[in-house]
Amino acid sequence: MNRDNHFDADRLAAVTRLCALILPAEAQSPGAVELDVPAFLGDLIAHAPQAWKTLWETGLEALDACSQARMAMRFAALPDDAAIALLDDGLAGRADAAPLTPFLQAAKATIAKAYYRTEHGLHVELRVRKVPRPAPTQPAEEHRPSLPKTHYDVIVVGSGATGAWSAKELVEKGLDVLLLESGALPTRNPRAKYPYELRFRNLFDNDVLHGAAQPIQTRLWACDEYRADFFIDDLKNPYEGADAYTWIRGAKVGGRMNMWGRQVYRYGERDFSGDFHPAGAPAWPFGYDEIAPYYDEVESTIGVSGAEDGIETLPDGRFLPPMDFTDGELHLKARVEARWRERRMIIGRTAILTVDHQGRKACRSIGHCYRGCDSGSFFDPVGTIINGLAARDNFHLQPNAKVSRLLCGQDPRRANGVEFVDTVSGERRKVFAKSVVLAASTIATTRILLASRTADFPGGVGSSSGVLGKFLHGHVHSVTCSGSVPWLRKPVGVHDEGRSNQFYIPQFQNLGERLDGGHYGGFGIEGAVKHYMQPRDLATRPGFGVAFKRSIREDDNPAHFFLTAFGTMQPREENRVTLSERVDHWGDPVAKVECRYGGNDLAMVEAMRRAVEEIAIEAGFDIAHVTPTAGTPGMCIHEVGSARMGLDPATSVVDPWNRVWDMPNVLVVDGACFPNVGPQNPTLTMMAVALRASRRLAIDLLRPLDARASSDARDAQPA
Repeated sequence: MNRDNHFDADRLAAVTRLCALILPAEAQSPGAVELDVPAFLGDLIAHAPQAWKTLWETGLEALDACSQARMAMRFAALPDDAAIALLDDGLAGRADAAPLTPFLQAAKATIAKAYYRTEHGLHVELRVRKVPRPAPTQPAEEHRPSLPKTHYDVIVVGSGATGAWSAKELVEKGLDVLLLESGALPTRNPRAKYPYELRFRNLFDNDVLHGAAQPIQTRLWACDEYRADFFIDDLKNPYEGADAYTWIRGAKVGGRMNMWGRQVYRYGERDFSGDFHPAGAPAWPFGYDEIAPYYDEVESTIGVSGAEDGIETLPDGRFLPPMDFTDGELHLKARVEARWRERRMIIGRTAILTVDHQGRKACRSIGHCYRGCDSGSFFDPVGTIINGLAARDNFHLQPNAKVSRLLCGQDPRRANGVEFVDTVSGERRKVFAKSVVLAASTIATTRILLASRTADFPGGVGSSSGVLGKFLHGHVHSVTCSGSVPWLRKPVGVHDEGRSNQFYIPQFQNLGERLDGGHYGGFGIEGAVKHYMQPRDLATRPGFGVAFKRSIREDDNPAHFFLTAFGTMQPREENRVTLSERVDHWGDPVAKVECRYGGNDLAMVEAMRRAVEEIAIEAGFDIAHVTPTAGTPGMCIHEVGSARMGLDPATSVVDPWNRVWDMPNVLVVDGACFPNVGPQNPTLTMMAVALRASRRLAIDLLRPLDARASSDARDAQPA
């Protein structure tokens, strides 16, 4: 690997001496110098932001100045005892070395992280097991410039959670399907990587390497050195309103499901009824019994590990064996359920295989699933669905195809295709079909509808009711309490990080006929109590040298915990998606997003904060931090509602079968169709809704025209 070097010879000598003193070599253990950490730091600082450069430059100058003042020589030449005394005084902030404290603390943390993210540091010192991995797959072609034809039975827009399920259902029913995806095919194997396989070992904050082109995407922790290329370029794909709303988007086939959180919960009857919202908020046009068979089918395909918990508001499903609680979580569960009878703590229901399932291998507990999965053990649309469709003659995938608008023919109430732009060549193309399924994600789908203006629908297809684009919502999220459990200790190398799951405390407020939480709606709490593979206190752990290394290798380390609340955001008319006057890189009008928390949402935040804090106190955990506010709207990536479904075309955009009232051969099957959101993660419900709608579409397209015409009125109602 070619590396740059920020340091001149004198500064590199000082950095090398620092590395040797902080993490020296031992008889059976190479030190930081032996593992080339000084050269790595030279490359790291060369590409670091100016603040980092300034800290290291002024810090090394101050280190030499103190050395000169004490012994009339540079730091690199100091005898060991004098150098150690200087570091001791600097780290403790004593005497003339006090100005060194900020630099030495930062340098110690950076050197330690760099060392423990080498192959030796990770697998030998920290004893993180090295799992055999399959050979990298051959990179996919970057661009598919041509389609075999222009006419299909169905065009599906978007290859994420809902688009993949729609394509699967329609293709398996024998229909000729074109799947359009604005993202590219992955040009590298999206597998898990160890930090030493990355140039900068993931030590930079996200915005340092990628912030120039991805100022919005890098707000999310997952848009890092491992996976930034799986997120869109914000400069080419702007939107208006980013100061108040964070829109996270995927840049590859499979969309955001390439790095999703994998938590999957059913909605209960109460969630579909909408009775937790203020008067006037719409219910879903069907109930739990109608959607349950589709939940069954989705769960059986994707593989969901979980336990049958018997909670009325959180229906059980078709589960693979559940994952285990950690020791700390068992303690927490006992304390919570003894203190609050209405609070049930369950192991998370997650789309990760605990046993081999339908040709996919069980999880090997490597952890860090968002970085990719070699074994295909978590559900993603590409590995589980799209790759299985690829061999079929009636399935056609077109990546790099960003849909601009719907096309209409002679019948003003029927779409006959879409126009898309090839994001590589810039060429605009038109393709045609009997039906179009929009599954581009909530805001993207709404933007397509708004941009599809015709003489009959000057506000866009679906705008006749006046609610298209309105009632955008999602979750009030990320009200978090975190800290440590000092009395729960394990040695380095014995950790829980390989279990990529968490626990869940389902909604426990406002379940009766009266409000008891000071707000409408409800929230659940997700969390974990874990020992991590890398000690969390590398920066603050006392000492340095052999004793410092041995303390990391041999001392027991405390567990850490977090509790974070997610709740129902109220669908309000003023939260909306419209078309901006701005255009994107290819000349299409972009979305303008206006979405803020309302009074009820803010009241829920306060209830969330009290709940997560009192649970941690009851468990006897040491609290380090409690967030005073919720995360920015949109950041939880659960956006829904801007083209909602309903029974009345005057108050909704799509009918109970997800067909746009204005243009019934156009379906909206992603989160845009949600009338409201429950406190649970919505992805499982999105997939079940998409399957249900697509199955009905297949029936409609495959039955004779006369039978289809005679049943249009009946089909406007759910079966």
